Amino acid sequence: MRRLLVVGVVVSAMVVVGGVAVRPLLRKKEGGVPVATVFRAYLADPQARMVAYSPEPSVLDDPKALRLQLEMLRERFDGLSLYGCTPQTPALVAMARTLGYRAVLLTVWNPQSESELATASSIVRDESTHLAMAISIGNEGLMQKRYTLEAMQAARKELLERNTGASSVEMTTTEPWWLYLKPESRELREFGEFPSVNIHVVWDTDIVDPALAAIWTRDRAEEVQRAVGRPLLVREAGLPGGGTSPRESVSLQFTRAMQAGFWRSWFALQRRPPLVAFEGVDNAGKHWRDFEGSWGLLDGSLQPWPAWAAFSRLGGDAKPDRMPTRP
Repeated sequence: MRRLLVVGVVVSAMVVVGGVAVRPLLRKKEGGVPVATVFRAYLADPQARMVAYSPEPSVLDDPKALRLQLEMLRERFDGLSLYGCTPQTPALVAMARTLGYRAVLLTVWNPQSESELATASSIVRDESTHLAMAISIGNEGLMQKRYTLEAMQAARKELLERNTGASSVEMTTTEPWWLYLKPESRELREFGEFPSVNIHVVWDTDIVDPALAAIWTRDRAEEVQRAVGRPLLVREAGLPGGGTSPRESVSLQFTRAMQAGFWRSWFALQRRPPLVAFEGVDNAGKHWRDFEGSWGLLDGSLQPWPAWAAFSRLGGDAKPDRMPTRP
């Protein structure tokens, strides 16, 4: 296997990511050579805070609208989790860098897509000396049978080869938490430099109390971490702010109060794994379930929902919200 190069240049015990110093975690590769893991160092920083960002196509094609969304999210978050490497993704990542984001998790939605692999590789070359970066090779594609583990492994090898001689990134993949616990999932548990899991109360349990949902989410993450034997990232978690439960055993209408209750309860927990808040902005284009477009902490006009207030301004800034939070 080719040598995986690190994000940025490690010249001391600290690395500057987005203007903030972080201490790289060190792991040993073959031959005992220490390698800095800057993205995981970012995740280990108690001040780090990531949000899932999946804007509507009209926003992606409008630089002014895109900047407004990224500026608003930057008040509460300094890392982005993105979905798919499209022709617009390089400009999005570059804009995030100029706005002071510290980290980006890219996703190659289809590991067999030459265009996505090429786009991901070009972003790494252009941005990985400025941002803590990682790439998720796929997202729930094994569960959905959209691709195979062999396709993921081939894509990882291809990205390593493309970026030989330039700064590279750690890689992962993302599947639902329960798939990692299956006896036949050994290769999934071992894939990449760290596991990235989706944990959704909405799909996997009848829990309706937001506080219990937060505890359940944390406990499932710890269960997977024990099974995998490595620290992990919770790639998606939370509650939607509208729509009905997809579970036949539950008659439940999601509300914005429940969504806010989940996040308040999450931050009250004593133990919390690194987590990506799902998600930043409502997306009306997600309509395959009636709740899918209602996960945002902000609505499409950037008006905050009650859950927004659960996330303090980064840096302890006590200034009021740019716009009032709804009751």
